[in-house]
Amino acid sequence: MIIKAASIRRVIVDTTAMEKAIVHPTDSRLLERARCHMVKAAKECGL
Repeated sequence: MIIKAASIRRVIVDTTAMEKAIVHPTDSRLLERARCHMVKAAKECGL
């Protein structure tokens, strides 16, 4: 199949992007997760 020159003079590109529901970790969230792990480990050790 041969493309005609007239069909490639103008190209329309859709550059829209959908936002994703991605949760970015914050310092406070990471600290809370670490605290939960430490509490669990302490309970397993009998502290």
